[in-house]
Amino acid sequence: MTPLKLKAYLVLKKQASEREVARALAIDIALACQLLQFWVKRGFCVELTRCDSCQLCDQVYYQWVDPCIK
Repeated sequence: MTPLKLKAYLVLKKQASEREVARALAIDIALACQLLQFWVKRGFCVELTRCDSCQLCDQVYYQWVDPCIK
């Protein structure tokens, strides 16, 4: 599994949770988390929550962003 496969998935899907990434790429959720953090640290992926006003939701979603486009 390479970070480029995750990139292609997120570009296509727009947003995905760790579980969705793990399921779609047929990898362990821990590996999905590591790959997502790889892109977050480089500024190409951001963490989002579905309910900003709700403290009950702990599900984190990731969205691909292009830092060159503002």
